[in-house]
Amino acid sequence: MTLIGRLSFSGFPVMFGDILLSRTNQDYPQPINLPAMSDVNSMLPDEAWGYVSGVTQKLNIIDNNFMVAWAGNYLQARFAISHLKKAIRAGAATSADIKTALNDIAPEIQEISLLGLLVRPNGQPNGVHIASFAVDVETYNINDVDVRLAGTGQWHVKELLPHAIQRNDQIPLIEQAINSSIALSGALIGREMDTASNLAQMWGGAIEIGFVANGRLQKLDRVLHIQSRVVHMGDGVVEFQFWPKLTHYRYLEQYLLISTIELFEQGQPKLERYLVSPMIRNSPPTIEKDSQYHLDFAYDYVCCYTSFEDGISDSGYEVLVIRSAQNELTVVREGDNILIQWEPAFIKRIIDSTRNSLKEGYRYD
Repeated sequence: MTLIGRLSFSGFPVMFGDILLSRTNQDYPQPINLPAMSDVNSMLPDEAWGYVSGVTQKLNIIDNNFMVAWAGNYLQARFAISHLKKAIRAGAATSADIKTALNDIAPEIQEISLLGLLVRPNGQPNGVHIASFAVDVETYNINDVDVRLAGTGQWHVKELLPHAIQRNDQIPLIEQAINSSIALSGALIGREMDTASNLAQMWGGAIEIGFVANGRLQKLDRVLHIQSRVVHMGDGVVEFQFWPKLTHYRYLEQYLLISTIELFEQGQPKLERYLVSPMIRNSPPTIEKDSQYHLDFAYDYVCCYTSFEDGISDSGYEVLVIRSAQNELTVVREGDNILIQWEPAFIKRIIDSTRNSLKEGYRYD
């Protein structure tokens, strides 16, 4: 049970996947901590679809030219990806080659879905030929974007995509695709932080994004997620509030490092880190408790998810994506204290982005 997807903007693809692993037959599930919730299994409702058993990357880059996302049975997915890795190293280079390789093991991979990209140089500077493939996924057209989805979270994504996809002919396709993917991931991560309802369906935990840029496959790195909320105060007046939690994504080699800071009215801020491994991996990097990685919140993108109290917005949420110069928000340590500093213009930009989502008759306090 999982979530994977691929968006294609006029032939330019971007992929995404979650990190949750689950089981249905654990009588005594182990405590599992996620960025949105500690000891998630103890908080699941009775109607949950299973138990969380761990995390791993569903979106994997192998040998720098092969990207694959999987949903379904973990062992079957691992077998299929290892088989494809061998086929590509043996010369498979086209969608037809990938299809042939998968047909060879079809009886052994009946319980998985796959999405993938294979890139090869095309003779132009930073140019590549892209071969794509898909196994047992749903296909949609949303805002003129070709969408492929699989996993238990796909219906939720289908609902969010019309609002998340950002088409703008004035900017390059790669930026449209990346901005739309960040907006989608921001909506998914924000809702998980807000309600965690997706965890009962055994998907989420984090959302990774992969794409082709400068002739190679890569994942979106150095992204800072923040949350805010607009609440109704009465007599048509609403109040804009920031949540006291930051979530930061970065990569150490192929490992995803998720860092969170949660602030409280009294006491020290709570810092947590989560290291998420790729499916096919080497030894993880060493991260000491007080190393430079402990408070590295440097970012290239900042994504703000704003939720609305029921009844004051038609959309229910708004996501603002900013390509950043790192001066909007800074996180620094001074002795035992952690300081978060906001630029007033940044706060105003987030507030302004939410005003248009309010129903008529409401105003900010």
